[in-house]
Amino acid sequence: MILAQAKLGIRVELTENRTTVFVVENPKMWRKIQKSFMRQVLGEEQGWILSHEEIEIAWNKYVELILNPLLADENSKRILNKFLQSVQNVAVNEKRWMQYQELNQVIQNFFYDMEMEFDFEYEIDESVDISKLAKAVGIHIVQEYDNDLERLIKYCILVRDLLKIQVFIFFDLKRYFSEKEIQDFYAEAMSRKWNIILFESSQFSILEEEKYYILDKDCCFIS
Repeated sequence: MILAQAKLGIRVELTENRTTVFVVENPKMWRKIQKSFMRQVLGEEQGWILSHEEIEIAWNKYVELILNPLLADENSKRILNKFLQSVQNVAVNEKRWMQYQELNQVIQNFFYDMEMEFDFEYEIDESVDISKLAKAVGIHIVQEYDNDLERLIKYCILVRDLLKIQVFIFFDLKRYFSEKEIQDFYAEAMSRKWNIILFESSQFSILEEEKYYILDKDCCFIS
């Protein structure tokens, strides 16, 4: 996988056994890159290109941008909508089809019996939309974890599975976690073959699992 930005002279290859780390020394450029990424994951063209085997990756579909790992929300609207869609698909698959039909009949009978309590007639849909039913009963993803690193890992697993995320991009991740925690995160990421990119505003100790690049104070790219 390749990350490129022509104006900055950036073209780096992401590898499975090394985490790509960019150190951005210029605060103005640091902010500019953040804002560019925030727009790009919303579908706006900002000049950054991710590609795999010469096929460009859509940022708004397959890139997860995490500016603050403490604010990663497992029950955000985007994730919850995808989760509800998955619940719907599972509910009507071959394995669950008979259970779905039985549940649908129970719900139909309940509302038809209840009609006698009113002085007018009403109708309901013949088939129950499981995703709407799940939302009505308050289905949500459980947020249980022992520490912040575990939460981050669980969040990444979740969005990888539900949203089919191909690349995770973090800003200043090393300011939130110790060196040991970062190494543990790398180990988890590598075992799951995640593509990880870090953008850091200052340089920390270079770890064995990392490949460092620098955008210096003059915005010159050093590889």
